[in-house]
Amino acid sequence: MIAVIALVLQAGLALAVNEGQLFLQKVDDAVVSGQLTAEEGLLYKFHYAFDQQRLPSEYRPASFSPVKSATPFIREFNEIRDSLSRTTVETIEQYLALPDGGSRVIYYTPEGHFRLNYQNVGGDAVPQADVNPPNGIPDFIERCGEYFEYTWQREVVDQRFTAPPIGGGTYYVNFLALSGVYGYCSPGAGGMSTITMDNNFIGFPPNDDPDGDALGAAKVTAAHEFKHATQYAGSGWSEGGWTEVDATWAEEFVFPATNDYLNYLFGSSNPIGSPHIPLDQGGSGSYEDCVWELFQSQTYTADFITDLWTWRISHTGQPMMDSYEQIFVDYGSSLKEGWAYFTAWNYACGSRRINGLGYEEANRYPTGTLANTMYSFPDSHSGSVQHLAANFIRVIGIGGILGECVVEFDGADNADMVLTAVIKKRNLTGVIERITLDPDNDCNTALSVNLDDIEEIGFVVGNYAKTGSYQSYTITVHQVEDLPDPHLESDTSSINKSMNPDSIGTEYIQLTNNGEEGSVLNYEVAVWDDSPTKGDDKNISGSVVWFETDTYVAGTSATLVVWVTNGSSDEEWLTDVWLDFPPGVYVSNATVFVGGTYGYLWWEGPSGDGAHTHWHGTYGAQEYGVIIDGESAYANINVIFDAGLSGDLEIPYTVTGDGWGSPPHEVYGTAVITQTGPDLELLEPDGGEFFEVGQVTDIEWSVDDLTEVKIELSRNGGVDWEDIAATTPNDGTFSWTVTGPGSINARIKVSSLDGLSTDSSGDFTIFAPSPWLTVAPDQGAINNGDSETLVATFDTNGLANAVYHAWIVINHDGDNSPMIIPVTLTVGDPTATGDTPHAFALDSVFPNPFNPSATIRFALPTESSVVIDVLDLRGFKVRTIVDDQMAAGVHDVQWDGRDDNGQMVAAGTYLARLRADDYQATSKMMLAK
Repeated sequence: MIAVIALVLQAGLALAVNEGQLFLQKVDDAVVSGQLTAEEGLLYKFHYAFDQQRLPSEYRPASFSPVKSATPFIREFNEIRDSLSRTTVETIEQYLALPDGGSRVIYYTPEGHFRLNYQNVGGDAVPQADVNPPNGIPDFIERCGEYFEYTWQREVVDQRFTAPPIGGGTYYVNFLALSGVYGYCSPGAGGMSTITMDNNFIGFPPNDDPDGDALGAAKVTAAHEFKHATQYAGSGWSEGGWTEVDATWAEEFVFPATNDYLNYLFGSSNPIGSPHIPLDQGGSGSYEDCVWELFQSQTYTADFITDLWTWRISHTGQPMMDSYEQIFVDYGSSLKEGWAYFTAWNYACGSRRINGLGYEEANRYPTGTLANTMYSFPDSHSGSVQHLAANFIRVIGIGGILGECVVEFDGADNADMVLTAVIKKRNLTGVIERITLDPDNDCNTALSVNLDDIEEIGFVVGNYAKTGSYQSYTITVHQVEDLPDPHLESDTSSINKSMNPDSIGTEYIQLTNNGEEGSVLNYEVAVWDDSPTKGDDKNISGSVVWFETDTYVAGTSATLVVWVTNGSSDEEWLTDVWLDFPPGVYVSNATVFVGGTYGYLWWEGPSGDGAHTHWHGTYGAQEYGVIIDGESAYANINVIFDAGLSGDLEIPYTVTGDGWGSPPHEVYGTAVITQTGPDLELLEPDGGEFFEVGQVTDIEWSVDDLTEVKIELSRNGGVDWEDIAATTPNDGTFSWTVTGPGSINARIKVSSLDGLSTDSSGDFTIFAPSPWLTVAPDQGAINNGDSETLVATFDTNGLANAVYHAWIVINHDGDNSPMIIPVTLTVGDPTATGDTPHAFALDSVFPNPFNPSATIRFALPTESSVVIDVLDLRGFKVRTIVDDQMAAGVHDVQWDGRDDNGQMVAAGTYLARLRADDYQATSKMMLAK
């Protein structure tokens, strides 16, 4: 016997384990174990619903509470009727027989959809009060008529579920004294059906309805049983017990204030309280599994449920979980993703409820059973999880230090597993973080939230396989404290060296780690023959908006997860986010942005086609922002993509701060959602590599269902792209000879020719080595407070008299990487052959330091196209001084210390860069205070 769970009091509604649910579970278990035959089990269910005294003593509970619906019993009865004994058939038919029609009174609802048949005398009589209004019709009957008409409006008109085929007639509703069941729906010919419900609902379980428990029970019975009627009219009840999941969902959809369904969430096999039990335990869902559809409708809107039952009309032979999976795909998701978030929602319930996460009434749901609790770290847990089930692992006692939470996961190979972290922050907000598993269901991943911000974590291990046995796993959780930060300093900011031809020379560079105590600085050195460049920043503050799911399917609905990150470097906090959706994208609703230290960004609308939607939130009388610097927050947006949409969707965004930092206080950008195509993955490069100009390397990718792909290169972080191969066979590899100029944020992108499938790498480095300069050592590690000397060796053998340039690039793990040291080598006298120089040269900048202006002198051996830019030390352009065709000779130009906008720049070190034909050179200059 399943243990009885103690009475629970939550938010004013007394909830206990429903005895009817326990009885049904006991009978089903007895049938499975062979203690009862299927016929005996079915008969006992009818006894419970209609005459509990006929139950054998061992199956008669000490007290009775009604089950939601006898409709599943009737469906089972019709399916196996021919195999039942005559005595059983006659008993059940007697239970379902209606009283003599002569004793019934008939009431037609004013809207004309329903005929209510009831008794005024006898044991089946309805309450006789007739005061609202006093018109000879019992108030109870008039109220029930209103409830059915409202249900018709919500289920048939508003949500487009299949109406029972009443033609020009009315739908029959009967009232009988049932006591053991709320009601039932009886099937008829041609998709027609009738509903029978209790005659007064006195003594039924409590609910929250403002009109009282009895009328609340009548409301949800109307919604529940009429949903059965729409199911039968559409797909003929081909779904088994999943019809109860759906009908119980309908109660909350039609009458959300009643909350009678909460009485059925505290049983022994609900997916919240008992996540380790498969959702389809016994072959299908049941009342307590209604949260499965509540999750779907609260995530994707109720249209998800409508589309499911429309699909079932033409797919009655398909297993129900396959149908659910199809609708997830139609909404741009998958059963895998749905299961990950559904089980995470189930974790964040009851005492583990987190503001802004999961179900709307999660605080009133049960608290799920844990597979393990971790208290000290590192700690591990090994377990196994059934199909369509999950294990909850609670992690407490973590945090309080600067660092990361790292999770290692080793799941069963080839299993359908998902891993999700439900993170409760110290500010009482939270976030659900999907953790990516590799093809072998393994990972070693750091969570996105710093340990210092974490109150506790729930790891949810899910198995989304629709059938099958247990799948094993091991999960290990570490606290990894942040290492002390190193900081690189050098005694050399630039090198200017003059040498005779055919000679060897040296210079010395001292590197020092002046970082935090205990830090270690790791570095690598490369010598570049061309100037390191970096793409332009997209905005000054660094704040950005992006979509977690960045693909769409035209003609479907979807829930988009949108993130905003505050990239401010001077503690300005965010107050607003705007998204300007293009025509063809219909915004139905959205949630708040969750994740800000000081509260939410609240959605202020509007909705509609091509909506310019807005979120806003401030904190305190000073109206500070709520998302602090370095912090990210997310919101869900429910949208519908028009069937005529195609190609990439560009969604402009605006992010606004509270004005407490330096300008700009408003940032603009564009988030892109691409139309989905075949799943393409770029394998190599993936970011962080160093490629030398002239080096041959392989670009590798994986994608099915394509004949050809195109390959592109960006040298500025994805802002601009150039073709490597406009088209190449989809054989998964391409041999690429690396070309200049160099870049420290180059990227590769592989795409389908129509652009519907694409993937790009992280930033990597392209450089051309200098033929006359080497540096040793080229890598090393420096402890805090220590120094190391680099030796720069110059070799002018074979070099003509000219000025040469190179850049020493030191990549390291400090906070100011990379360090770039410009090098100028003058060989002989590059201007010694008369009025016309025989070589390009950037001769000098004078005075240096300067204020307010400097002269830049350069030499051209021939007429050339000349561009002279002023750059800051990071490689960002400050000012273009010359962009013109110029004659051969020595030239002087001036820089007045202003940027392209005419604003005076800050004092500091800058670079003058000369580009003339194929020649490029840079010289350092300092603007003094």
